[in-house]
Amino acid sequence: MGDVIKVGMADLNIAKAPNSLTTLGLGSCIGLTLYDPVAKVGGLVHYMLPDSTKLKNNENIAKFGDTGIKELLRQVLAAGA
Repeated sequence: MGDVIKVGMADLNIAKAPNSLTTLGLGSCIGLTLYDPVAKVGGLVHYMLPDSTKLKNNENIAKFGDTGIKELLRQVLAAGA
């Protein structure tokens, strides 16, 4: 059995089997997962808002859907998906 990696609010992470991902407190947030069953690599982004374009200073890309999803996909592909 692998490690359980926690993904907090406005956070993202990836895991390779046998590790797994978990999150809490979705409420009005969105939890989006990507998984490649062949490479056994997955990722989770727990984002709060859909669009970062109204902000000038977006330091936390995982907080927004438009930037968090792109970064999640980049990381999952970089891990071998």
